Amino acid sequence: MSKVNDFKAIINDPTRTENEIQKFIEENPNFLIQEYLLNHQLNLNCLISKFSVDGLETDFLYLSSSTPYWNIVLVELERQDISFFLKDDKTVLKTSAEFQKGINQINSWKELILQKPRYIPDQLEPFMRPLDKNPVNYKYVLITGRDSEIVNNKKGTRRLHTFATENNLSIHTYDSLIRWYENHYQSRQPNIFNSTQNYIKIKYLHSEPLGLFAYINKTDLKLDDSQRKQLIKWGFEIDKWEKGIQLTGNMKYAAETIMNLDKE
Repeated sequence: MSKVNDFKAIINDPTRTENEIQKFIEENPNFLIQEYLLNHQLNLNCLISKFSVDGLETDFLYLSSSTPYWNIVLVELERQDISFFLKDDKTVLKTSAEFQKGINQINSWKELILQKPRYIPDQLEPFMRPLDKNPVNYKYVLITGRDSEIVNNKKGTRRLHTFATENNLSIHTYDSLIRWYENHYQSRQPNIFNSTQNYIKIKYLHSEPLGLFAYINKTDLKLDDSQRKQLIKWGFEIDKWEKGIQLTGNMKYAAETIMNLDKE
């Protein structure tokens, strides 16, 4: 069975939970729409899962930068079987409580960021080096529901667009993720990280994390034995990185190694 069919089997089943959808995307990160990317694309080719924000929790978070500033993108997953609008109102489209739940979650993030504008960048500082002091823009993505309610509903489509514009966010259905996967598949899949105030962990090591070890230190990042072995197999000089030497040469070697190769 193809990955698309696997995903359809989950989102077509109303008994499947948001956590199951989250796990599938973590294992197959090419399904996650990457919006608001800047010149440097997806920072370190990484997605951060279940990022805790002062008691709140994002389903996914990712970063993208240009030289002068960053976009920090917070992604909320809600149920796949919700209705966007109330069914009993035929004249005025009113949003459903289930849809409003996702909006409320994003509004909670916005309120926190207004109160503590540096809270998230400070916690993400290892990922943002050496540009961690640059200004930050926050972007918001809500993924919920299916196309079936809006595909032939021009009024509903316009209302969702207006709602997204008014609330400064992007809204996608789970069918949109399938289209994204089919049109933007990358062989080098993003890696999945967990990040807390104390350390960073790699949850799924899908591809070579080029550039990661140029700025992130051993005190920031915890590797398990299997990840360490895989990185060494890919050619990363992890033993030197563990001694405090950053891997700035070709994004996986110590600078000294590259200099010695140049002399040969």
